[in-house]
Amino acid sequence: MQLPVKTLARKALRTADALTLDGPGVAALKKRLTAWFAGNDSLQLRWEDRSQAEMRTLANVTRGDRYYGHLVSLVLDDRQQLHAYFGYSWSGSRQVKSWLPVGSIDELLVYFRLLRECIARKQGEQARDTKVRKLRGAAILARVRDWARLHRFDYAAHESKNVLSLSLRFDDRHVIEMTIPFATFDQMLPKIESSLPLVRELVEAGISTHLRPDYAKYLRGRKWVTHQSLGAAEARESE
Repeated sequence: MQLPVKTLARKALRTADALTLDGPGVAALKKRLTAWFAGNDSLQLRWEDRSQAEMRTLANVTRGDRYYGHLVSLVLDDRQQLHAYFGYSWSGSRQVKSWLPVGSIDELLVYFRLLRECIARKQGEQARDTKVRKLRGAAILARVRDWARLHRFDYAAHESKNVLSLSLRFDDRHVIEMTIPFATFDQMLPKIESSLPLVRELVEAGISTHLRPDYAKYLRGRKWVTHQSLGAAEARESE
């Protein structure tokens, strides 16, 4: 799940001048953030307060369901000014800090609220997509079971986000493997089913076939005989 952390930060952190924090200011920030994150399951605050290179990292904010990585860090620069820090990005041929000034704690809490709402929306979308995928996968496997009874093969199936990986085993010896996109499965079902008897005859005859969509770009080094050249050769022979 990708989150637009920088886009939301630009929307919430509108004050151009960064907040300057001394010791009591850092303590006040920690107190407010700790209270806000206490009732939050989707975001987690990890207070660190450690110095490194040209900045002091106060805290990292992570997703509540992750134990690694972080969405944004809260740092103080060498003038004790507070920033939301996103790591380094490329500017031309050099790396520069990717960060935005934090003008107030209130703006910072607005930013975290936007992050929380974005996570909730994406989790809802993910749950709906998962439900639809499971329903479609169940319908597809029902068809595969019908095929297995009719054409007498065993099968193993694995569903990922966008495709169904299907292995068919004939006579406990021959295996045919297919990777079928869910997006085209409905329209391809009749063609797949009608091809099964022919494919079975091929493997029983010892013929192995690999179908590789969009794979020619990896085999450019081969010496290909093009159909255009064959047509030109026949035209010369007829002259």
